[in-house]
Amino acid sequence: METQSKITLGLDAGLLGRWTRLILGGIVPLVTIARQLLTQEPSLSFYGATGLYFHAIFLVYLAAHYSLGERLLARTNPWIGTIILVGPPTVALILGLGPDAFQLALALYIAISLIFNFIMSYGGCEVMAIPSFIFKRRYVVYCPWNAVDVVDKVVLERRNKASQVSPVEPQGRPDDLA
Repeated sequence: METQSKITLGLDAGLLGRWTRLILGGIVPLVTIARQLLTQEPSLSFYGATGLYFHAIFLVYLAAHYSLGERLLARTNPWIGTIILVGPPTVALILGLGPDAFQLALALYIAISLIFNFIMSYGGCEVMAIPSFIFKRRYVVYCPWNAVDVVDKVVLERRNKASQVSPVEPQGRPDDLA
């Protein structure tokens, strides 16, 4: 099996980054959300509103990927795309902006997107994972999960350096030493 020889931060995810995104970013939040919904027993209108918000968030990021992709994301510094695409949901989640149904929809979108990050080995921002999967085009967009990718990159580079160093060959044959 061939290992990934190079990790580009904001674009590629190594083994540790992929599994961290899947478990901590995708599965754990989905289980937490499901448990919360089962214990609170929200109304049918809450589920409907959450579904509508989820679809709206999905469509916004689909449109952003399509309209900003080649025009902005592929041509400018990745931090610009990061600010535009990651800033709003981060502020909304941290400050608790919007109704509970919106907060839940945003959390669901991010959790599901992180599962897509795992599937695609995409190390870019999770909000762009589903559109990247649909359009088959990935852009460098940074996110907090890239901290794990830095560890992956260091480990991979050390492993590659170690495999490039040839072992020292002994001088002569063992039976010549006698």
